[in-house]
Amino acid sequence: MSTIYASIDIGSHTARLLVAEVDKMSACLHPLARKRAYIRLAEEVGRSENDLIQSQAVNRVLNVLEDFLQCAGNLNAQSIHAVATGIVRDASNRDIFIEKIYRSTGLRVRLLTGNEEALLTAKGVRQALDFKERRAAIFDLGGGSTEFVLGDPAGPFVASVPLGAALLTLRHMKSDPPSARDIRALERDIESTLSLYLRGRRETADRGLVLAGTGGTVSALGAMINDISTHDIVPEILNGLTVKRTDIDSTCTALSRMNLEERMSLWDLDRGRADVITAGSFAVKGIIDFFQTGQMLISVTDLLEGILLDFFEGDANG
Repeated sequence: MSTIYASIDIGSHTARLLVAEVDKMSACLHPLARKRAYIRLAEEVGRSENDLIQSQAVNRVLNVLEDFLQCAGNLNAQSIHAVATGIVRDASNRDIFIEKIYRSTGLRVRLLTGNEEALLTAKGVRQALDFKERRAAIFDLGGGSTEFVLGDPAGPFVASVPLGAALLTLRHMKSDPPSARDIRALERDIESTLSLYLRGRRETADRGLVLAGTGGTVSALGAMINDISTHDIVPEILNGLTVKRTDIDSTCTALSRMNLEERMSLWDLDRGRADVITAGSFAVKGIIDFFQTGQMLISVTDLLEGILLDFFEGDANG
C-alpha cells in the first residue's frame, strides 16, 4: 500500500518541491515530481537594514508556492509538508511572512531551527547512502547557512553555521569575476567561521570519517566536475558519487577567473545557480579542508526526503 505526499522547503536562495509515493511496507520513497525556483531571500534580507523580507520577495514566494501546490494537487498528494529554513530564521518579520503564506495559500509552514533542519537532512542522506559502520560528517550547504551532523546518528553533534552560497556571494563577491582580494577574504571567512562553530570537531578521514555533502551547490559542483548535465541532477545519477578535493580545487580556480556569462556558458548553469556557484564551491573546498578528508560523497537526497520520512515514521508509530 502506498500514499502520495509532498514536501516543500522555502530556503534562502531557492524554494523546492518534492512529490513522492511512499511505500508503507518498505518505507521507501518513489519520487513523482521535483521542482525548484529561485526566490533570492538572502539578497533581500542581507540588503535590508532591519533584516526584513521585502514585499517583492514575498510575492515571488507566493507565486512559486501556487505553482508547487498546483503540481502537488495534480498528482493527488494526500498531504503537503512545508518548512522554512536558512535566512528566514533570521528575518525580523518571519512570523508575518509565514502568516502571509497561510492567508494567501492555506499552506501551513513550519519554521525549522538549524538543528531540526540538520537532523532531517541527515535522515534523508542516510537513507540514500550506505555508510556501513563508518562515522559520517553530513553537511547541507544552502543559500544562507550550512547544517552539519557529525558522528553517530544515535548521539550526533549538530550545528547550523552561517556559511551559505548566497550569503557568501553577497558578502564577498564585489566584482565579476571576483578579485584576488575578494577570494582571499572569502577563504578567510570560511576558515574562521568553520573553526569557530565546529571547534573541537575536526575529525578526519584517518579516524574513519566519511564526509557527505548535499545542497544545490554541492550537486551542481559534482555535475560540473563529472561532465554531467545540470539537467540530470537527480538522485539516480548523483547519489553516492565521489568528488575529490583536487578536482574541486581546480574547479574553484577556474570559477574565480570567470564572469557570470562564462560560468553559465561553460557549464550550462542557469543564472540563479551561476550567481552563487563560485562562493559556494569555495565553501565546499573549505569544508573538505577542515575535515582533511580529500574527498566527499554527494547526496541529492536531502531535507525534502527527510521531511517525508519523518512524517511517515511518526504516522506509522502514532
